[in-house]
Amino acid sequence: MPNMGFGDWAIVLILVLLLFGAKRLPELARALGQSMNAFKKGMADGLSDGDKKENEVNSPNRRTAKPAGRKKGGKRGSK
Repeated sequence: MPNMGFGDWAIVLILVLLLFGAKRLPELARALGQSMNAFKKGMADGLSDGDKKENEVNSPNRRTAKPAGRKKGGKRGSK
């Protein structure tokens, strides 16, 4: 995909103005900014939660289940 130059951006801006109008454009920009901030905050929270979970998994004090062994008794299949 080629890089967009000044003329390309001008055409996109004119199309957006025609589609949404000058009155609605600030509302759209504000909503876009709020959405981007919420996304960034969610990503930061998700990363910090992931770090906490990783630390819990790698914790040396974490209890682990013992491997299943054979039951005491005779050989398998004997009556």
